[in-house]
Amino acid sequence: MRSMSSVLNRAAAACAVIGALACGSTAQANTLDTTGWLHGSLAETVHQGALTENVAAGGFTGVWHSGTTPDVLTPITFWCFELAQYFSPGTSYTGYTASALVSPATTELAQLFEEAFALAGTSSVYSAAFQLAIWDIEYDSGNRNVNSGAGFYATGGSADSALARTQANVWLAHLDDFTGAGWAFTRLSNTRHQDFIVGNMPPAACCTRELPEPPALPLLMAAMGVLALVESRRRLLRSRGV
Repeated sequence: MRSMSSVLNRAAAACAVIGALACGSTAQANTLDTTGWLHGSLAETVHQGALTENVAAGGFTGVWHSGTTPDVLTPITFWCFELAQYFSPGTSYTGYTASALVSPATTELAQLFEEAFALAGTSSVYSAAFQLAIWDIEYDSGNRNVNSGAGFYATGGSADSALARTQANVWLAHLDDFTGAGWAFTRLSNTRHQDFIVGNMPPAACCTRELPEPPALPLLMAAMGVLALVESRRRLLRSRGV
């Protein structure tokens, strides 16, 4: 028959489990589910300094997981913000972090989003044009022409690709007609995959927080339950003359 010390050891182990549950822990890494294209894509050859890449230009749709408990799932439209890395639409990625975009391009990006974001999801030409304009603002600020520039330009592709470049230039030429008021940007970053920007992501979905500690009352009740179990076992042993 188990000794009283064995019962107490089990009770102590149970209390240790309760103590572990009481410790606040950091939430799991945020997850980005990339569900697909916003409205198709167009082939473009893009040039960023010495880098030349054949890309598919266009926006994406997905779901952002906040990494909090409970998890906040936010449907998002997002755009590539770099050209040096890759990702696969339709794939779920962990390890992304969300932060406010810090960039000299923020003002012009806000003007672009005010001017053209509503059109960007209506056709593949507009979606590709919007993406090209973002890259031009990011890499070749001040030039406002996706057909030429020291920091960024695009070439090649189909007739629709050429139309997208023309449309991007129209939007870029009229940025100063817009204030950009009401637009802010979240950057989704990953060391192994492409970085993205999201316009006006809700703040609740943007930040990873530590999980809150469990309330004290349920933990106290659980501990009392363990003590009651020990006392019940002790009385049973006494009644048997142990």
